[in-house]
Amino acid sequence: MNQAPTPTTAERPLVLLLGPLAAYLRTAFERGLELVDLDPRAQVPFPGDEELVLAGAPAAPTLVHRKTGQDFTAAAQELAQTVVARTCDRPVDGVILPGHSALAGLERLPLRGDDGRTAKTGRSLVALALMAQRPLLPLEDTGRLHDPGLREAFVTRLYTLLRWRTVAAAPSVAGLLDFHERHKYLLRAYSLEGLRRLGKLAALVGKDGPAPVTAAYEAELVKVLALTPTRKRHTDVLLHLLGYFKDKLPPAERHELLDTIESYRLELLPLIVPVTLINHHVGRLGPEYLARQWYLQPYALELELRNHV
Repeated sequence: MNQAPTPTTAERPLVLLLGPLAAYLRTAFERGLELVDLDPRAQVPFPGDEELVLAGAPAAPTLVHRKTGQDFTAAAQELAQTVVARTCDRPVDGVILPGHSALAGLERLPLRGDDGRTAKTGRSLVALALMAQRPLLPLEDTGRLHDPGLREAFVTRLYTLLRWRTVAAAPSVAGLLDFHERHKYLLRAYSLEGLRRLGKLAALVGKDGPAPVTAAYEAELVKVLALTPTRKRHTDVLLHLLGYFKDKLPPAERHELLDTIESYRLELLPLIVPVTLINHHVGRLGPEYLARQWYLQPYALELELRNHV
């Protein structure tokens, strides 16, 4: 019986956690991610987040005490380099930053301009350093992870880039083409246009050689995975998968699958229901091409993320 590929425990992404995570999220993530805590205030007793504010230019802000004006920029820059170094000590697959934190937050932080006005356009020095020195590293905000769709997209991104790392470590024509083929429908759920651009790059690997194409493919892959799949795009993928069974399923079973996809589109069922049904039919009927598609199980099933999207 053909089965969709299942990530093994050894393939769990390693994620650096820089802030407190809600108990239910930690419990869920620990089923399929390896979490490593790093307390930003372990070495320097920074004031609380409510006492700090970013000021100046968005690309090079200072970090100051909201009331006294005491400057913590140098210490924050040192913290930023400590975090960057930690992501390199052992290959880290992603970083979760604390929400609403001027010290280590990701984005949309209050930034005080030279005119004294404050706008939510700031990024912490930690986030800026990670984006500059580890541009391919997935970053997420603890607050955004409460959204089921953003949570599922982030974990899918972690697992996909973990699989990609094997391809990038030893570029080859076969490796890149196999990766692209097995991720076709997963990438389509993120962006049809992005999938087409990646397909054009993959088609060049035999002509231009694996090394340059792999580098270009990686840059585009990261851009595509930074997007968030929508219910509409998932529905499009599910309907394409249904097409593989039009001549294999009896009419009643085909209508059952179509009705399940429609119920998902109407937000009456979570994504796991039509995907599970498709996996069932793939296990019985094939084809092998679908059994190899990472869309059908992009991460450890124990995470249960598609139960909520």
